[in-house]
Parts: sequence; structure tokens; C-alpha cells
Amino acid sequence: QTSVKALEKLSAMTMEINSYETENFEQLYGDLVIVTDNYFDNVVNTLEVNGRNYRLRLMEPPKLDEADTLSFTPAYAPEYNKVIIPVSHLQPHYFWHDAYPQTLMYSTVGWMLAHELAHGFDSIGRKYDAKGNLNNWWDRNSTEEFVKRKECFKQQYSEYRYNERKLARTNAQDENIADNVAVRIAYYAFEQWLLQHQDEPTFLKQESLPNMNVTPQQLFFLSLAQVWCADVHRGWRQNMLAIDVHAPQEVRVIGMLSNFDEFAKEFKCKANARMNPRRKCVIY
Repeated sequence: QTSVKALEKLSAMTMEINSYETENFEQLYGDLVIVTDNYFDNVVNTLEVNGRNYRLRLMEPPKLDEADTLSFTPAYAPEYNKVIIPVSHLQPHYFWHDAYPQTLMYSTVGWMLAHELAHGFDSIGRKYDAKGNLNNWWDRNSTEEFVKRKECFKQQYSEYRYNERKLARTNAQDENIADNVAVRIAYYAFEQWLLQHQDEPTFLKQESLPNMNVTPQQLFFLSLAQVWCADVHRGWRQNMLAIDVHAPQEVRVIGMLSNFDEFAKEFKCKANARMNPRRKCVIY
């Protein structure tokens, strides 16, 4: 019963590109005065108009499409059962440039969208039904199994070290769960695409990058990991742990890939190696 309702929710889930298409610029900035000979006045006028618009928004109900259009990440809105995609993600690298393999699309923006989709079924999102209403649609057995599997993530991630200390053991595992679900969704979608195109004459050439002797599957995992490549100043690392609900970038990569059998298979990781532990955490 719970799985049927989960599929209903998934089928009802929509995606929306968050852009300026419905923005009324005439109403927002019609009385903004910009001159060519006074930069300071231009800045003051712009700040005044922005301040007025912000105050007006405080007096109105929030709108779904008022999320930051230039946001760098997609988001899931449980009340609408909708994944919001920033227009800034509609770039050639992700979607339509012939110079890039399709692998990159699946392992980058495909993973990001799958991550937000997964939030519809995490500790918070699962409490909302297909129509975005707060509704306890999970049966008792499914709830108990979810809690049990979530405990696996809680234990696993608390064993990882960052900034020379273990991560805190916390109930807030939704981002880790979404990471792990996302890599499976994105990879299996990529595998389906491979099956449909692997017999094409230019397939291997198209799904490779110069000077990289790797399979399309290996390239998927490498490009996914590269998304989270970051150099965090040592003085900021502990602060980041305190304020960010996400695990540190390197932990996100290690956690989700070490839980995925396909990664170990493609890179031939030995049994019980760091990236191929005997006990793996899987929630969906």
C-alpha cells in the first residue's frame, strides 16, 4: 500500500524552471531612474527601489516562483510536490553542447535533480502526499523499515573523519539519504540511455574525453565526484560543519559511492575495501 502511494506521488511530481518569464519588470522597476553621468545616484536609486519591492513582498503571501532565480542549486518544494530548477542550470555544459559526453549530463545535473526528487521521500518529504498535503500515508511496517535503514546512515556517517575529527552522530540524515538515492537514480537512467545508444558507430568516441582511458561508466563516477571537488580553508572547516546540513564534500562523495555496488564493480574495488565495505547503507 505504501509503495503504491509512493509511486502515485512520484508520478504526480513535477519540475519547474525558475526563470524571469513571469516577472513584471515594468511594475517592479518602471519608476527606476538611471542616468549616465552619476554612478552614485544610480546605486542609491536602485537600492531604494529594491527596498520598496522587498517591503511590498513582506505584506504578501510567499510565491513559489519568487525563489532566487540565480540560485546555484535545484530545490524540492514538498507543499507543491515540485522540483524547482534554476534557469542558471540550463547551460551548454549540462544539456546541449556536442563537445561533452551525455555521461556528464547524467552525472551532474541528472544527479542534482535526482537528489531533489529524493527529498520527496526523506524524513520530512515522506510526510507530504502527492498533492503536497501533510498526510501520514506510510503504514507501520514501512515506517519502521525506513527508521531502521536511516539508522545505518547515521552510524556510517558518524564514522567518517573531517578536519581530523569524527563527524557528529545526528538524526539529520536527509541530505545523506538524498545523495545515496540520487546516485542510483542518475546511474540507472544513464544505463538505460547506454543500452539505447551503445550500438551507434560514434558511441565510444562521443562518450569519452581526451586523454582519459576510462569507460563511460567510470567517467560517470569521475565527473560526479568532480562536482564536489573543493578546497576548504582549514580555519573554516569546523564552522562549515556547524552550519551546513550537508556532509563535507569529500564525505558526500565517499559515502554515496562506497554504498553503491556498481561503483565497486566498475573500479574493481576489493571486497571490504574502503570504497567497497561489506555493510552498505541503502534506503530505496
